[in-house]
Amino acid sequence: MNMEVSGKRRDPYLNKGSADATVYCQPCKKGGKRVVAHGFCQTCEEYMCDPCIEAHKRFKVSGNHIMLSKYKMPSSYPSIKQSDIGETEYCKKHPKEVIKFFCPTHSDLGCGDCVVIAHRTCEVDYITDVSKDFVIGKEFRELEPSIKREYDILSGYISGVEELFDEVVNQSKHEIDKLRKFRAEINTYLDRREKELLDNLKAVKTKDENDLTALKTDCKSAMTALEAMRSELSSIDISGNQRYVTARRAQKELRGIHDEMKKMAGRMKARRYRFTKDADTEQLLGSKLGIGTLDMAGEMFRGKSEDPMHGAMGITKGVKRSEHKLFGSEINIWDNKWECEICTYVNPPTSAECEVCRILRPKDYMVPPDDMIMNAEMKTRGKLLALLLKNPASIDS
Repeated sequence: MNMEVSGKRRDPYLNKGSADATVYCQPCKKGGKRVVAHGFCQTCEEYMCDPCIEAHKRFKVSGNHIMLSKYKMPSSYPSIKQSDIGETEYCKKHPKEVIKFFCPTHSDLGCGDCVVIAHRTCEVDYITDVSKDFVIGKEFRELEPSIKREYDILSGYISGVEELFDEVVNQSKHEIDKLRKFRAEINTYLDRREKELLDNLKAVKTKDENDLTALKTDCKSAMTALEAMRSELSSIDISGNQRYVTARRAQKELRGIHDEMKKMAGRMKARRYRFTKDADTEQLLGSKLGIGTLDMAGEMFRGKSEDPMHGAMGITKGVKRSEHKLFGSEINIWDNKWECEICTYVNPPTSAECEVCRILRPKDYMVPPDDMIMNAEMKTRGKLLALLLKNPASIDS
């Protein structure tokens, strides 16, 4: 005795013919063959022969299809396909069940098992009952324009992303060029200062060497004169009168040489010098913010928007200013010092307690953000370098 599975209704459109009616394999028929069918795929709604049934079971996409044996299959071709009266696709949660219901509350499509498990208390729509009116209704007609509108917006987003991408690349190149140009200016300035210092050192060295060389020459000349005097005085070939004249002349010349030697003693010197690091430059080298900082100055925007702040449905572009105004007419955070309630000492904004009496900073005082503090510190330290670049002579003063 044939028994139907509980909960499954027999398809009303399957008309039974005579017991000896012959049906043929439909896949084989498409290939030009005429083979008697031995089964019926209820999912595909096709008669199949044994080889086609075996192949059908092996394929992943059709392995879970419902196959009726030749004793249970309908004896004639159905005039109306199940798909025409409500069959859709298989449920992702229950692969062997077909999607038949829609839950408006959760916007979920599901099979009968889904309804029993997850939508028992919901008022669900049976797709076969509502599909005909839906596909000719306003909601369905508006779906395609809505898809196109969202598609166009996303296309605009892509264009905006591409524009922003170009700006990101160009901005990086521009800022790198600025940094390297500034670094080149610093290098040029330091090279010039190095040359000036080296030239000064060379000039001092050269002058001292020349002075000492001249002193050495004068000493040798005096020694030669003294040697000549001694030789002439000791000569045996001159008369007594001539020896007297020679002696008197030697006495006078000796006094002159003696006076000159006193001057030579004062000339026997050289200047002592040493290179001293500039304190401001050394402090700058110790700074963690040397050369500059990378300050975040807001955000760049591209895209379509209906927000009144960005314009009506147009490509917008600009920079979002932060609430602390990091550029333009910026706030000087060092003007935001706080006054001690006890000793009235005015403290820097970063001090958590009074630097005089150690009283804690007022709770309602709002400390400027770190990026502003770093920016201000860099500007303070940068004044030194700016001064050196504009007025190099200040180093020598």
